[in-house]
Amino acid sequence: MNKEDIILIENEIKGCFDYFWNEISFDDDTFGLVRDKTGNDNSSIAAIGFSIPAYVIGVERGFVTFDEARIRILKTIETLKRIKRHHGFFPHFIDMETGLNNKSEYSTIDTSILLIGGIVGAEYFGGTIKEEIYKLIDELDWDYFITERNGLLQIIMAYSDYYWKDNLGFCPATWDQYAEHIMMYFLIAGRKDVSKDKALKLYNGFIRHNDRYSKYDVVHCYSNPLFIHQFTHAFFPFQEYLDCNGFDWFQNSINATLANREFCMRNKHFKTYHKNSWGLTAFQGEKGYKVFGSKPYGLPNIKYNQRLDGSVAPYASLCSINFTPRESIHALRYFQTIPGLIKKYGLTDSYNLDTNFVSDIYLGIDKGPTIIMLDNFLNGTTWKYFMSSEFIKNSINKLNFKRKGEEKNEKN
Repeated sequence: MNKEDIILIENEIKGCFDYFWNEISFDDDTFGLVRDKTGNDNSSIAAIGFSIPAYVIGVERGFVTFDEARIRILKTIETLKRIKRHHGFFPHFIDMETGLNNKSEYSTIDTSILLIGGIVGAEYFGGTIKEEIYKLIDELDWDYFITERNGLLQIIMAYSDYYWKDNLGFCPATWDQYAEHIMMYFLIAGRKDVSKDKALKLYNGFIRHNDRYSKYDVVHCYSNPLFIHQFTHAFFPFQEYLDCNGFDWFQNSINATLANREFCMRNKHFKTYHKNSWGLTAFQGEKGYKVFGSKPYGLPNIKYNQRLDGSVAPYASLCSINFTPRESIHALRYFQTIPGLIKKYGLTDSYNLDTNFVSDIYLGIDKGPTIIMLDNFLNGTTWKYFMSSEFIKNSINKLNFKRKGEEKNEKN
């Protein structure tokens, strides 16, 4: 990496920050609701979660002052407290003008992203922000969303007043495979009212589907988009830890990223895909929101079929910069050569050379992990403040995560 590469990274960090600083509601009653995507009047609760570390990064980089960011987060928290919740959980989407839930599900993952991001702000700013964030965490009624499936303790994905009425309003799906939801176990285990035994049963309640593509062994979910290997890693430095089973999730994300890249390279009939143009994940494409993944995917006895269209999401490779720095930086250099891909907030959400398409849309849940991962690569800001939390330290202890090297010392 050279000075020019650092400038490219810094430019993208600034573009991501500007998205979160500008694309919010400034009305008194709904202040701080972050726009789900440009051109849309819905706020994403997960995007708000990503905005809080983005503000911390902005202060550290001198984009805004400490007080400017602190006041913004305080006003955002006041808005969050006015939003109707269900057993402490927030709706996935909120109308930016009214602050009301427009038939959106109460989501365990989106609420988790909100509050995991909130922990970073809590530890950085302290005071009332810290008090209010941990109060919101404490108000989560996790038992309401915990169920037993086939002898395994699992978390239900969501509840809705409008959908799944034949299932009492609960989403029939649980977090039963490896995915971006790993952050939930930290939010649950850190609670004083959760025993170590229960925390471990939950953590070991999802199935680890392990398969190989080329030379890469990967624990994956059914569709295996790249973002599932990135979101929790944006906050927790898995490169320093092995889990309670001695598994290395950081190495798993390295393998998943390299497999994703190679899968793109092997699909040579699409001119978009090559060694510097890769990244199959969830994104806003030419025909709406899409989710693409790479092998290994599917489940035992259940094949996964997808119809690739040649699209690439730049944030996919950038969010893997801590796993594959050389490959991700080469991709970042290549993105600069695509006309129209860089606009107001840096790299847009996707492009497709096979159809000559370049998106003009930005998504909060894509710009969020991008700014966090790029800054972590250079400075480790989010990792630093997240790991300073006593709540998270308590989670690590209950979940029996060990620093790499400690498990060898214990055996000796």
